[in-house]
Amino acid sequence: MKSWVSIMVALWTTAIDCHAMDSDGNYAVWGAGRRSCYNYNQARAANEDREFKVYIMGYLTAYNVQTPETYGITGNTDWNGVLDRLDAYCQKSPVLAFESALRDLTQGFYADRLKHAPVSRTPGEFQ
Repeated sequence: MKSWVSIMVALWTTAIDCHAMDSDGNYAVWGAGRRSCYNYNQARAANEDREFKVYIMGYLTAYNVQTPETYGITGNTDWNGVLDRLDAYCQKSPVLAFESALRDLTQGFYADRLKHAPVSRTPGEFQ
């Protein structure tokens, strides 16, 4: 699992700007992000969602790296809270690309993001 996250972070950190795209507003999407929310819903229902979870972790990590003044885009929302929000969003918009759902999710979290590491954080602690 760590290798997939590392690959996702490496791919995302090669971009200059988190909102970078070509002159027509297009950008390449890799992995599970190319699939639909419908596919995500099916995978979650069958408990076969590992590919999507890895993609989510890589996406959120890359977002944190690329976005100024952002330690954690999800703020104080834990992993299950992130999945709950994605589940609700994808249930309402099954034809949407999964990457688009994540883009909208991060926009929804932006105002409440953590701008700095928590003071009580210990090295290696998962946030």
